[in-house]
Amino acid sequence: MLVAGVRLNLVTSTALLPAIGSMGSVAEGREIHGLIFRTNMYNNVFVASALIDMYSKCGCVKHARVVFDTMPSKNIASWKAMIGCYAKHGMVDSSVELLDKMQEENMQPNQVTLTCVRTHGHYACVIDVLCRSGEIEVSYNLIHELGAKVTDSKVGALLKRVCRLQ
Repeated sequence: MLVAGVRLNLVTSTALLPAIGSMGSVAEGREIHGLIFRTNMYNNVFVASALIDMYSKCGCVKHARVVFDTMPSKNIASWKAMIGCYAKHGMVDSSVELLDKMQEENMQPNQVTLTCVRTHGHYACVIDVLCRSGEIEVSYNLIHELGAKVTDSKVGALLKRVCRLQ
């Protein structure tokens, strides 16, 4: 594309980054990131969210967080991308902390945001989020349904929230 003289734009960059992430090619991703920076597209929330997702897929959590932290404005997609990055890499505490920060900034998680952390390895996050929204009984029922899969972190998330409410 570049050899043909076609310039990278918002549409092509947001389409290209997921493909690079799927290949796990961080070197190419960093090259495109540099091009995005040089063409001043990094301030676009959709481009930045695609960068976060690309770095996440490539296993570069720190790079994803740098992009997230330097975004001038964030939308639900950018929050989801970073929360999902942490969840994907087993960083449950960081996921929950970012959910807290998201709510502190008056941005409410939607179903997609919550779903991105809802795997067997991340039920503690889901339980914590349910508790934060006042759904203590739903949290308890989820723990009960998990049965043998219940871990200390899952029960701890519920107990921590219940104790804060009292």
